[in-house]
Amino acid sequence: MLGIYEIRFTTRDLTERLAEANKRGTWSPPAIEFAKHVQNCRDEERKLHTALADKRMQGEFFREDIEIIRALFEKVDREW
Repeated sequence: MLGIYEIRFTTRDLTERLAEANKRGTWSPPAIEFAKHVQNCRDEERKLHTALADKRMQGEFFREDIEIIRALFEKVDREW
């Protein structure tokens, strides 16, 4: 799904979340482009989703240039 990205939070270990996402019978993301540890992850996710609302494909999936997503993500104030 070139150019389509899932933007979501998890409160679990990233490795654990990926293992779950890659189980048989689920959609498997090819890679993680970037991730951050943030406070108030639900609020930050909502802000990103709102900023990209016109690019929403379905649910947490957005069609947008990765550099634009990265620029929005950089505004989230926490550690990469």
